[in-house]
Amino acid sequence: MKTSLEIDDKKIELAKKLGRVGTLRELVDRALDAYIQQMRRQSMSEMLGSDFFDGNLASMRKRTNGRPHR
Repeated sequence: MKTSLEIDDKKIELAKKLGRVGTLRELVDRALDAYIQQMRRQSMSEMLGSDFFDGNLASMRKRTNGRPHR
């Protein structure tokens, strides 16, 4: 998708330097990947805080011989 944005040049240059990327396209692609990962983690943490899982985690972690599962 082709788009046009006005972004602070100083922020772009700093982000490129910190991220060790050479092009604006690579920088934006990495930023979008990081944002997507963050949103997925947030979504998963919200699900885990709900009634999504209905079980006994402690009993699931035990082995029949009493040692914790690794």
